[in-house]
Amino acid sequence: EADYQVLIEQCRKTIKDLDEALIRKAYMYSLEAHRYTMRLSGDLYYTHPLKVALFLMKLISFGDNQSVVAALLHDIVEDVSDITLQDIEKEFGTEVAQIVDGLTKIKSEKTRKDEKYATYTKLFTALVKDIRVIFIKLADRYDNLRSLYHFPKEKQKEIGEETLNFYAPFAQRLGLSNIKKQLE
Repeated sequence: EADYQVLIEQCRKTIKDLDEALIRKAYMYSLEAHRYTMRLSGDLYYTHPLKVALFLMKLISFGDNQSVVAALLHDIVEDVSDITLQDIEKEFGTEVAQIVDGLTKIKSEKTRKDEKYATYTKLFTALVKDIRVIFIKLADRYDNLRSLYHFPKEKQKEIGEETLNFYAPFAQRLGLSNIKKQLE
């Protein structure tokens, strides 16, 4: 409940036409979906999407109801086997489902070994469709970097190089120099 209060207070500061019921529904949905999942750090997994939503609003100074909901749900389709994109659309609407789909596609493209930088193409494609996908992805990368030391050295190097070569310059191009510095 304390985590939800932090989230909703930040939403009140950031979102003009706040839909508290929708935000609470997404928070509870994420909490329930990830209730048995832990991160490598030992933290409960739901704290990651919560931090992504908070970073989105605090660091990027961006947020609307749908982007905060999508941030809270951004990993669910790929991480929870019994939740589909159709479930997200049914519960939270087409707009949120499209943002989550954009984020899911970025991640699924990255796993293809033969196309190491396919993620960059997908990010640019997603940007054209909805810039909120990019903002959420930057917030996601920022939070993931904060726990990078839990990964094996080779994975740390891979994530670090990708961040320095793509995410940081991309943040700069979007005028987010404070995020660029944080990512670096």
